[in-house]
Amino acid sequence: MQNTYTISYPEFEIHCIDKSDKDAILCNDIHAKILMLRYFSEGDYMKATGSFLSYRDLPWGEVYYRQFYGRCIMRLAKTYGNRQDVFKRLIEKLAGIRQKYGEVSYEFEVFRELKLCFILWSGDEEFPPSAQILFSDNFPMAFAAEDVAYLGDVILDYMKQEEFDI
Repeated sequence: MQNTYTISYPEFEIHCIDKSDKDAILCNDIHAKILMLRYFSEGDYMKATGSFLSYRDLPWGEVYYRQFYGRCIMRLAKTYGNRQDVFKRLIEKLAGIRQKYGEVSYEFEVFRELKLCFILWSGDEEFPPSAQILFSDNFPMAFAAEDVAYLGDVILDYMKQEEFDI
């Protein structure tokens, strides 16, 4: 998320190189710390092929889909579906690359070679805003489906925090 971190092993202490630890999300968010620990202790590195998967396409994704949908997809839709200008500025700050999906969509890297694509559609008087989150096809090698749900929380928390700086 546009910062460089060091992580010590076996202590798993996380420190931000680019700013103070107190201002860096990975140093303060327990879910972010857990994700980093799980990635380094259980995940495998694999280069992505360029394809994306929905959450349901992840192993065990169908089992956890309702939780992920409520915690991440609906939160993304409700927070930014009708505020796409704010969404664009935040994602561009994360070095997001504009994509052709939905009304507005961006692909961005969260870990080396692990990419997400956030897609939004605005609401109107008939339908509420909607969203989709896609994952690079190498995510199943790096994280379990329940960890990916935490990743959505971490990124959306980060975006909320960064809104004050744009």
